[in-house]
Amino acid sequence: MWCAREIYERVSAHLLNQGAVSEDENGSCRLRGNNGRKCAVGSLISDEFYHPDIEGIGISYYRHAGDGKLLRALYASNVNAYDPDIVDPLCELEQVHDDASVDQWPHLLAVLGERYGIIRAKQVIDRTGHWRRERSRVVTAGDMWIDQAQGW
Repeated sequence: MWCAREIYERVSAHLLNQGAVSEDENGSCRLRGNNGRKCAVGSLISDEFYHPDIEGIGISYYRHAGDGKLLRALYASNVNAYDPDIVDPLCELEQVHDDASVDQWPHLLAVLGERYGIIRAKQVIDRTGHWRRERSRVVTAGDMWIDQAQGW
């Protein structure tokens, strides 16, 4: 099973590379949307375990549920969404995708990474969703510098 760090890095890289919301023709967020897009949670589900009948109910609904098709698809895809230490960050990653504008994603993903101890102060999250130590004050476009003392 993937740990929270691996999930965070994979979802962050996916969302930042995709740069668009996964939605249907009505503008509703979808695990798998138009143009091959995937939402935060949908990006973790292997093609072999995806089925359209898992659409429509977000991961936050399952936070306290004992079981469900989406949880089983995630588990089969190496994501233990039955574990609160995994489902909590999944819910927040889902919120970034569903509720924030795409231009806010880098900042929100960095804040989320810091909250869960995946990114520490004075680290940079690059446009692929991976963090690296900040070597100088010069940060390339698309990267975010996190410094608790200075903010953004």
